Amino acid sequence: MSCSRNITKKNVIFLFAYGLYILSMTLEYTSLQYSFNKGLQIMRYGAYALLLLKILLESYYRKKSLVIFGILLAGTLMQSFVSGLREIFFLLLILYAIYDVYIEDAVRIQVYVQMIVLLMVFALCIIGVFENGEFFDHGRIRYTMGFDYINGAGSVFLSSEMGWLFIRDKKLTLWEVLGILAGWYVIYYFTDFRTMAFVGAAAVLLCYLVKNWKIRIDKFPFKAVYLAIPVLMTAFTWVLQLYYNGHAVTKSMQKANAIFNGRLNLAKSAIDQYGLHLFGERVRWVGNTANLSRNHYNFVDCSYIKIAIDYGIFIAVLILILYCYMFYRLVRENHHTGCILLSLFMVCAFMLPVLTGVYYNPLLLLAGGIFYGKTKIHQS
Repeated sequence: MSCSRNITKKNVIFLFAYGLYILSMTLEYTSLQYSFNKGLQIMRYGAYALLLLKILLESYYRKKSLVIFGILLAGTLMQSFVSGLREIFFLLLILYAIYDVYIEDAVRIQVYVQMIVLLMVFALCIIGVFENGEFFDHGRIRYTMGFDYINGAGSVFLSSEMGWLFIRDKKLTLWEVLGILAGWYVIYYFTDFRTMAFVGAAAVLLCYLVKNWKIRIDKFPFKAVYLAIPVLMTAFTWVLQLYYNGHAVTKSMQKANAIFNGRLNLAKSAIDQYGLHLFGERVRWVGNTANLSRNHYNFVDCSYIKIAIDYGIFIAVLILILYCYMFYRLVRENHHTGCILLSLFMVCAFMLPVLTGVYYNPLLLLAGGIFYGKTKIHQS
């Protein structure tokens, strides 16, 4: 049996496992997380088992990268014991298992799975199978479209859109642009989720505008700008937050907090209460849904702050390195669309927790190349 045939079979294992994982994580946004919780866990851990099988089948000719993987896995295992969160541990499992798999194939499966789930949940919501939850938010009436959270439909659609724009790249058509904008109109109409609707609309319009650009981004100044974005966004967030923590009573900082809908003050309260540790801290976050039964809301939306609190400084630095690497790979491939999408995710992360999950950000799969020095984006 030829080597290429073996690799193909292993890739099928990864793609099936990844599709199963995305399906279980997307269904977590619905009420099935309560009525079908055990089933979703079985699906997810079944996917992990298949990913581990692929790693074991390839372990003979991946000995050097196994050392790097083992060191990082040990660090994330320590973090999971301290914080009780295992998301980063399993994220590394996915990133290591994607070896020799075309990124576009995995992203395409994610787009199909998420869009099928989104359309089915909305259809079942219309006929009354899933509840269309109603929330009153500062005079606004917002609906969940059959999902368990207000931002559920928007999160799934944003992830699907980003994945689709990435694989379509310069082949994006005007009809696709209009279809995506129509989808955002429907989601905005029901959920009134302004941040995601704005980011989603900006993403498709920017990608369509630059698809015929002949300018190469692997040259100055685009190269310098894109490579600096992860560091600049992280530095901006923490400088602003730390300055706010020491000057929260000033009028300028109160105004800044109001502009960001109270996010600075929520982050300050979380840092004051839980602090920053090397391997994170166990935190009981109370969001919109849980707050219905508790007169307390403490959820931190900002990814840069939340990662440091939840997972610790070690994981925060690791995530920053992964994003720097992803920009590096996209710039080398002259993939302008990918850089635009990743830049929007970095900006969006200031207001939404979207940096650590592939079910939020399918481009995170690109980070798998850090283990073996290359990332196959598409077939040549």
